[in-house]
Amino acid sequence: MVSLKRTAGQAKGFWIGAICLSAACLLLAGCGGSAPNKEDRVNLSDIPRLKTACDAFKADCGRYPTKDEGLHVLFTQPGDEEIKAKWSGPYGGVTGPDDIKDPWGNTYEYMTGVKAGRSSRPWVRFWSNGPDGQPQSGDEVPPQNFGERR
Repeated sequence: MVSLKRTAGQAKGFWIGAICLSAACLLLAGCGGSAPNKEDRVNLSDIPRLKTACDAFKADCGRYPTKDEGLHVLFTQPGDEEIKAKWSGPYGGVTGPDDIKDPWGNTYEYMTGVKAGRSSRPWVRFWSNGPDGQPQSGDEVPPQNFGERR
């Protein structure tokens, strides 16, 4: 007859094996997430600077740059006469086209809106479409949200 009892050494070996197998699965599946690579870190560090520049534009002009104006309005005077009269850029150290580009040479994407509710607070969100510059291709740097509360 075969004994189903395990010795203390066998039980210890079983648990060590189980833990190693679990750790390997997590690493292979990427369940813990991955650390950003060099380009992502640079990318993420650029975004707060853009937020500061957009906040300064908003302080002067009463709103964030529109999608039609683009981030170029942070360093180039806009055509809109009302906004042109209020504009006192360049803003936040953004002095040219290279300052609004991600590490792969693509212009950062952004979206603005107003949080619904009692406060009606404006918000802005920035992101990069990653090395290929294409949205939803899997290499994007996730959006950085400012002013939104979920």
